[in-house]
Amino acid sequence: MSAPTSHDPIVVNTRDGVVWLRRAVTVDGRALYAMDGAVLGAPEFVLATLADLAERGIAGSADVLPVPVGPGSPFAEVLRAALDRLREEAPERASELYPEERDRIAVLLADTAPATAGLVVAMAETLRDCQEHEHPAYEDIFCGNLRGWMGERAGPLLRRLMDVEAERDGLLARVAELEAGRGPSVQESADKLTRLLAPTQALREDKPADEPPVIVYRAEHPDSGIVLGTYSNREAAVAHCEALATREGATGLVSWVPDTDDDAFSPEELTYFDVEYCDGNDVPVQTCTGYVVTPLEIASAYDEEADE
Repeated sequence: MSAPTSHDPIVVNTRDGVVWLRRAVTVDGRALYAMDGAVLGAPEFVLATLADLAERGIAGSADVLPVPVGPGSPFAEVLRAALDRLREEAPERASELYPEERDRIAVLLADTAPATAGLVVAMAETLRDCQEHEHPAYEDIFCGNLRGWMGERAGPLLRRLMDVEAERDGLLARVAELEAGRGPSVQESADKLTRLLAPTQALREDKPADEPPVIVYRAEHPDSGIVLGTYSNREAAVAHCEALATREGATGLVSWVPDTDDDAFSPEELTYFDVEYCDGNDVPVQTCTGYVVTPLEIASAYDEEADE
């Protein structure tokens, strides 16, 4: 028995701007359409017929797919010429944002706090998990869930990136001022740097410079009142908690979830996501272990006012 065929168009554009591609044909010759970019292999009952699309309003259709722009295509040279022209007009475009784009991003992120160091590490670990796991032939629920998690936290990460770029631009402007002689003389700036970097004995002649804060990381299980240990680096505290959780049978995707994304000293709880068991919204089952890593700043001097 031959496969059913259809005289319905291959591509349909509806008035709402959506492109629909023919993905299947019923036994009576009716085409079934899915939105461009939809996952392959969707069941027939979620696909749309030409009559369904007509109710949305058909703006156009085609019986062939667009010709790809490959190395041998006549459109390739036109596209390459357009790209070369854009590069000549704005050679810095590959790495720099336009000022108006920076202003627009600043407005969009006005109420967004920058990502903490813990969130940056968690995002990098999630990207690694997306790349290294075994991808299925069809719908990749695992990667879809992880990308959704990252998407929800892209705002704080972008805020941190923009803050770093703003700081860099300020430093570059300062260097330009010194080179042009518009600011303090090079000798004055060098003297200032010497005082900042001088030995402690030299600084005692003037007001002592503030010492950098000392940060330690406490691994603990607050619900049980157990402190596992205090470490000079986050990695050691994380390893202690993960080792105990593994002994207790915890499995799944490891994630350290901060209480808040806008506090550098926010405690982070060891959490596992079981991607093999999802709820009705395809969200992995989440297991909170109760193991927490808390950053703590060690004071270098007694603060009398803190006791009042």
